[in-house]
Amino acid sequence: MNEKKTKRIGIVSYNIHYKYSNYGSVLQSYAMQEALKLYTCCTPIIIDYCPDIFLKCDPYNPLNVTEHVEQIYTQQHIDLKAIAENEQKVRKFIADRYCLSHGKYTSFTFNDSLLQEKIDGYLCGSDAIWSVEYFRDFDKAFYGCYPCMQDRTIAYAASFGETVFHENLRDKMLLRMKNFKAIGLRELTEFKSIAQHTKLHVERVLDPTLLLPAEKYKTIMSERIIKEPYLLIYSRQKDKNMYNFAKKIAEEQKIAIVNISLHEDADFDCNYKYNAGIEEFLSLIYYAEIVITNSLHGTIFSVVLQKEFWTFPRINGDRKIDDFLALLNLKYRKVDDMRKTTILQQSIDYQKVTILLEKYKEKSISYLKYALEIL
Repeated sequence: MNEKKTKRIGIVSYNIHYKYSNYGSVLQSYAMQEALKLYTCCTPIIIDYCPDIFLKCDPYNPLNVTEHVEQIYTQQHIDLKAIAENEQKVRKFIADRYCLSHGKYTSFTFNDSLLQEKIDGYLCGSDAIWSVEYFRDFDKAFYGCYPCMQDRTIAYAASFGETVFHENLRDKMLLRMKNFKAIGLRELTEFKSIAQHTKLHVERVLDPTLLLPAEKYKTIMSERIIKEPYLLIYSRQKDKNMYNFAKKIAEEQKIAIVNISLHEDADFDCNYKYNAGIEEFLSLIYYAEIVITNSLHGTIFSVVLQKEFWTFPRINGDRKIDDFLALLNLKYRKVDDMRKTTILQQSIDYQKVTILLEKYKEKSISYLKYALEIL
């Protein structure tokens, strides 16, 4: 009896090319790859695809990218030496851990990936690949628009980011949804409109980083870096209130502060580790007493590794964090008002969180298997 052919699935996402490195973006593609290995019979290939917006980017010197990014980094007092160290570590992680495509692709050559990589189907996701604001348009690869993707593409945990759809923009988006055979959304944004205007299977699914067990991440994280007890700060956007909150907790608990954010504040006394690589990022979260962040994946990995954490609001990043916290009944871990001092007395019941997480995980894996089966 002939064995069923193993499908080669090309993962198309925001991961290898960027304006500046992002722990979550790199880890979500790694997790998607490993989830395909763990839960399906498919062979994952992470497509080395560079969106047009990143073609001229130099992650070693993000100040030269755009006026918008320059403004962000000027505010955050970026140390280019630290960026270079971080970038080298991230590149090594990608080289060592990714099942990477043989070729490198752009909008001009993406169609070639089908034959060159012997692809049977494409998986678009996860992360904010459908953010029209961030990518300044509907990226053709992320929206499954290329001829090579026709009738062989699914989406998993794709996100619209903070994009707000007016009627005309929504019509354009819905037209592109027809490029997919099944759609898995990370957030509820536009869920109803897509479900109502397409005949597709539409499911809300977990970020792929939540599909892997904590033990998997423990096998790749570095050894403990900071020997003394510490509080970890991971900020994707500088927030004075978050720093003051961290200082208050650290003083009360008499623990050190470690900061892996890409900015430095001369008035803030802490141990800066903003050159940390992926393995160090995971380790620093795992061994922290408390994590304080305004990052979605900073929050996600705090949950995966069962850490006490507090999440702060963020401009252009709140929607996805709010959706995730609400999903696991953890909205009380968001610090919207620092005057509510009683929040410091609350701790997380991870037994309850795990029950919810396992339920959504089972549902997400079921969707993934179904979507791959119909390719």
